Amino acid sequence: MSARGGGTRPQFTTKPSIKQRGKSIVFECNLLADPLPDITWSKAGQTIENSDRYAITCQSSGQNHLLSLEIKGVTANDGGEYKVFAKSPLGDTTATINLNIGAAKKSGKPPKFLEKPSIAQVGDNIEMKCVIEAQPMPRITWFRGDSQISTGGKITISCDPGPQPDSYVLLLVIRSPGPDDSGSYRCNVVNEAGESNASLTLNMSQAPQPSGTPPNFIEKPRIEREGDNIRITCICKGDPAPTFTWYRGESVMTSGGRYSISSTNSGIEYTLVLLISNFTAEDGGQYRIVAKSGLGEANATVSINTQMQQPEQQQEPPPQLVGKPQIKVQNNGRVVVIEIRVKSLNRPDVKWTHEGVAIGNGGRYFMDMTRDGDSYVVVLEIDELNNSDNGMYNCVIRTAGGEANASVTLNLKAPQTKPGEAPKVVTPLSAATGQVSECVEFRAQISGSEPVSVEWRVAGRKVSTSRNYQLVYASGVATLRLLRLTKADQGEVTVEFSNAFGKTSSSARLTVEGWHWWGR
Repeated sequence: MSARGGGTRPQFTTKPSIKQRGKSIVFECNLLADPLPDITWSKAGQTIENSDRYAITCQSSGQNHLLSLEIKGVTANDGGEYKVFAKSPLGDTTATINLNIGAAKKSGKPPKFLEKPSIAQVGDNIEMKCVIEAQPMPRITWFRGDSQISTGGKITISCDPGPQPDSYVLLLVIRSPGPDDSGSYRCNVVNEAGESNASLTLNMSQAPQPSGTPPNFIEKPRIEREGDNIRITCICKGDPAPTFTWYRGESVMTSGGRYSISSTNSGIEYTLVLLISNFTAEDGGQYRIVAKSGLGEANATVSINTQMQQPEQQQEPPPQLVGKPQIKVQNNGRVVVIEIRVKSLNRPDVKWTHEGVAIGNGGRYFMDMTRDGDSYVVVLEIDELNNSDNGMYNCVIRTAGGEANASVTLNLKAPQTKPGEAPKVVTPLSAATGQVSECVEFRAQISGSEPVSVEWRVAGRKVSTSRNYQLVYASGVATLRLLRLTKADQGEVTVEFSNAFGKTSSSARLTVEGWHWWGR
């Protein structure tokens, strides 16, 4: 299974640390994220900014970022709960630090999502799944939009131990979902060491697949000689009751003359018999029976030789569908994966069609097949979903022993896309003045189509995130923080925005006052 989409959701990779440097206290947190998130420090709900007492820095190396907050001249009043909040277009996360003057630090692991949250259709239900790591066990809260949801009605929420120590599998199951269940969902996970969130979007408005058992031939056909007659017997399971059609070559067979066709059943198991009376050499050839219902189609094939010798029996049973096809929606509704499990002695040949038109591997379609025990998992992935992808998909799975046929109907609501729009400045940069070694921030907001590239220049020099500069872009807002001003920064500050449809820029003046002093 492939998962497309760039970037890394913000997550703290280690427990925050507290260090003492003389009369100062330094908090440090290791963050993994791409792009660099917007970073906010706070104490008791009040935002902390760079000042004479507080120094905020961010050192980046690729996707790894070291965040630090230095508190100078620490007093008893500085004790309490501090939080660092990291937010990007891919998600947000929070780490909590408790500063107890003279007390030992708390141990534990802040919550961390170990894999990308997923949405899958399991039978008639929708299943949202998150796998996290945390210690101690966190408090889990699910939201739809801004409203908290809990177990009850068609909703079931569970938390079970995960595959490794201190890990948990979080599930939100929606039974028999309808269009009204579409929307944005969020899983909030918090313990005394930190907090993290994961967002999922449900865009699926598919009608539930009918329940039952797809047609399956459960054993290879039997061929028996009864004097001058030949009897072919097949056993098939199916619910609802399939229709059965016999073929000789490509011609449909019916009861009458030397042919007798019969069907009996016990529950969902059907015994199908074709009796050929006064068998002759001209009756040799290939015979096939097709079982068909609303859940799919299956075939069994048998060859009888033309020389009136002992009939040649099929060397392997036909492929058998295992359960119903599964539909999974990924990447916020932009990717759909159809999985079909089939039991087969040998690797089958697979053909896909959409509304009767053959589709092949390539472009927006990705096809795969993997062995799993005595079964094969057949996969069709459709990328960049749009409304034209709705309709009937048919998968023909064929071996030397026969074939199985599975059908899936997609009725999905594709993510809405807007026409391309060039970036346009909504809030321009404003002029700023600062003292040497102080922190100054420039911010501009734009509208326009994503993705957007952002480039900053300070006094004619192109700058990037470093010890002296922090660059953040999220939700149309670009921020440049000059963490330690120098005289070289004085001049014009310019930010340029560009996308596939155009570009724009904004500029403002930066004045730096004061001087550097060096001592021996």
